[in-house]
Amino acid sequence: MSSDFGAVSRLHELVSTAAQWCQEHGVRRYGAELDALAERITEIGEELHLVHEGLAGELAGRSERLAAAVSRSPGRPARTPAAAASPALRGTQALAPRTAETPPPAVTGPAHRRSAR
Repeated sequence: MSSDFGAVSRLHELVSTAAQWCQEHGVRRYGAELDALAERITEIGEELHLVHEGLAGELAGRSERLAAAVSRSPGRPARTPAAAASPALRGTQALAPRTAETPPPAVTGPAHRRSAR
């Protein structure tokens, strides 16, 4: 944005040209105001350049830190939902998906015994 062909540079050129035109055509007051504005645009362009350099450096630093962290982290396989289940439920039919062919597990609790009598 603030490079030689950037928008700030073109704006500075436009305002400087207008200031020069005003001074050449006897409107010195506006020419002086436009010159001051052109100087401020130059300052803004320099500030934007510094901000751009600072952001580029910050992003490069973050990228390097992230790459270093990823390279140091041990490779771990992705966890499956079954692996995330509680130890009491692992390996039971409760985790197996049911289909029409899969009968429900047999109920053997005390309530079932009473109703079967």
